[in-house]
Amino acid sequence: MKHTTAKAVGAGPAQRQRAAVVDDDRLTRWLVRRALEGAGFDVEEADSGAAGLRLSQSRPDVMVLDLHLPDMSGLAVCRAVIADFPVVFLTATDDIATVELCRRAGASDCVQKPVSPTDLSMRVTAAVRTRAEVTRGLQPAARGLA
Repeated sequence: MKHTTAKAVGAGPAQRQRAAVVDDDRLTRWLVRRALEGAGFDVEEADSGAAGLRLSQSRPDVMVLDLHLPDMSGLAVCRAVIADFPVVFLTATDDIATVELCRRAGASDCVQKPVSPTDLSMRVTAAVRTRAEVTRGLQPAARGLA
């Protein structure tokens, strides 16, 4: 698991946003890493649900999580960590039932594979921003986004 030192877009020198990427496919992790580093995130990787849970103990700002992991369901990982930070799922299926399942587990978003780097980085950034606004008490509706 490599940790980078990219600076988050718009963040000061002491504020780098960290993303945990949990996927058993090495190529997918690499693509997600590139997209998120391009958006200014520090990225750490895990290749299984158990490794993702260990990685979550460092309290990243967001987790990008594969729905289907070899050792456990991404849904179980999401339910274990959702109170701490937003989760954006990656899934090969795009049916509405899968998206609803991810949302019920607490996910902020669900992105279909293969991922568009631009779309993914925008969705991850939005999930982090929305969580920060809610934490500060600035509901999205108060900004005219509802």
